[in-house]
Amino acid sequence: MLFVNSEGNASRILAKLKHDNWKLALGLARKSSTSVKRLHNGLVAIEFESRSYAQKAEKILKLLGGRPSNHEVGKLASLTRPPSAPSGQPRAKVDNGALFELFKEESHKVVTALGHLPHGHAMRAIAGCSASLINGLDKVLTSERSDPELKNTPLVANALNALVNTIRALPTTIEDSTLFFAGYAAMLEEMHLLLASFKPYTDTDFK
Repeated sequence: MLFVNSEGNASRILAKLKHDNWKLALGLARKSSTSVKRLHNGLVAIEFESRSYAQKAEKILKLLGGRPSNHEVGKLASLTRPPSAPSGQPRAKVDNGALFELFKEESHKVVTALGHLPHGHAMRAIAGCSASLINGLDKVLTSERSDPELKNTPLVANALNALVNTIRALPTTIEDSTLFFAGYAAMLEEMHLLLASFKPYTDTDFK
């Protein structure tokens, strides 16, 4: 099974599979009516009758693009979680203080790793850009961490957890541009969610 971000991209991947190998085309045709299933906005599953089909489709996905965003996957996961405690029961208070410290620790490691690529390395520019974004967010979180919208919001906790996991992986993918850019896109998405949740800016920042 392969997950993509739209039925259109699922069709593109299946079309290329059929174009590349007529045997695959015959196999896919037998399941054409049930091979694609929309699970949620931005999340579509393609079911294959064999692992080899899925492996070939994975290579095409890397070539054409179309992976689901972490945000859409997270929204689907939240819909499938068990229901929360009844309203009459008190909820545990969210405190993101430990996550701030974890992000600070991990961000320093990642910024150091990404900022020391040798001159001439193909990924030096994008790695440096990633390091600057991570470093900038760390400064914002440090200065704004007492803001209740930042400190006590579950959305921030989810985004910080996802962001820490994402940036940890960036240095390990530096020799694979496809994986690195996928991680870079995921990082930007989580940063957007964080900044949108507590808005550490004013109109003057855009003038």
